[in-house]
Amino acid sequence: PVNKKDEKSLTLSAAGFTYRRTAEYLSTDWQQPVLFEPLESENDDMVLVARGMVRGQGKTEGYHERIIPLKQKAVRAIGRRGGLEELGEISSARVDDVRKIQRILRHAVSVFAAGGSTDNIGDEHRERANAWANRHDEIVDRDFFEDLQDEFERDGADERRQVRKDWQLRVISDARELLHQAEDALPCPSIQRYRARVRADSVFEGRIRSNNGFPELYPREEATNDNG
Repeated sequence: PVNKKDEKSLTLSAAGFTYRRTAEYLSTDWQQPVLFEPLESENDDMVLVARGMVRGQGKTEGYHERIIPLKQKAVRAIGRRGGLEELGEISSARVDDVRKIQRILRHAVSVFAAGGSTDNIGDEHRERANAWANRHDEIVDRDFFEDLQDEFERDGADERRQVRKDWQLRVISDARELLHQAEDALPCPSIQRYRARVRADSVFEGRIRSNNGFPELYPREEATNDNG
């Protein structure tokens, strides 16, 4: 792939073909190699194989490979004008969703690591939280492109919206489970542990449901009028 803006061929980073990087490389910001485009006769499921070596200072820093099964609709999208752009828009939106969830997860874990304090969070607490966000990223990475194509294959906007919501709830559930694991694993004085757990959970659930989180996933129940 060649970056259209810089007119430079792809130089693989040490992170390799993570879902974020691969999604970026498959966007319309990159001119794809000839072998990437399927022939007119190739309409079945196919496999995208990405391989690369990472260059270092006088040495190589590793060989990276990623294999992505592509369903028929994704294969057809690659071969038509605008198809890759549509796929890229869904991909970009999902990456943004994950970033938002992981910011909330980091905040909640940091609060727990700080003993339940929301005002005295330091770099050491954030560093501990980053480790759990990285674990979450590994979970998302595992099925990212399969999940992406599940949404892309749906024809109607309502169907796509429901698939996205189901995926968002699953990604949030994974983050919530990691928060609970962090609360069990991270050091915390026993006298502060209960308070720290309650406040960390409150931060997570509050931010997830806030207007800056995912309020559409948690509609507020309308108060009933006992008088009819």
